[in-house]
Amino acid sequence: MISNKNELILQHDRTKEYISWSPSSYHNKAQNIEVFESKERIFQRGEQIRWTMNNKAKGIINTETATITNISRDSVTLVTENGEKRTFAKQDEILRHVDYAYVSTVHASQGKTVDHVIAILESNTPYLTNQKTFYVELSRARKDVTLIIDNEEKVLNQLQNNSGDKITAIDSVKDHTEHKNAQNDSFNKETAYDFEL
Repeated sequence: MISNKNELILQHDRTKEYISWSPSSYHNKAQNIEVFESKERIFQRGEQIRWTMNNKAKGIINTETATITNISRDSVTLVTENGEKRTFAKQDEILRHVDYAYVSTVHASQGKTVDHVIAILESNTPYLTNQKTFYVELSRARKDVTLIIDNEEKVLNQLQNNSGDKITAIDSVKDHTEHKNAQNDSFNKETAYDFEL
């Protein structure tokens, strides 16, 4: 809810308490505003995690991965994807910004190479199923790629006609209306393709 004072009014899920927040009070201040949903995660030794935010001071880059090598009573030790061993106190704020690294979005995978890629191409997501993202999906794999496609004909048509270049807001509204009408047909069949590289 937004108040008549340009404040955002939030209600706490558990306590039902109302909290007001004014973005203008942070204008020209050298601090960042973070909005995120806190979720409990249970990690163990050997688990691969990924960072979900940047932290220049600690050398953390959003989407980079690390493997947990030790969890003690007070700290977590991990090895980053470039081989650096890092130890953080369990109370370190940076550990609030990690998640499991089982999967990755196509945007987060840019610049990375892995052995196996499974890519989902949906006919009802024109801004994700295009030539540019398809190239990224295919070019991340060293060994093989599996494509999961909901409607082969529509996906092939999208790949042929959608370069992935940025579009205007008017084009976006027009495309959204067309694709919203086609959404009802989207999961009538599913096709998987395997490619060996």
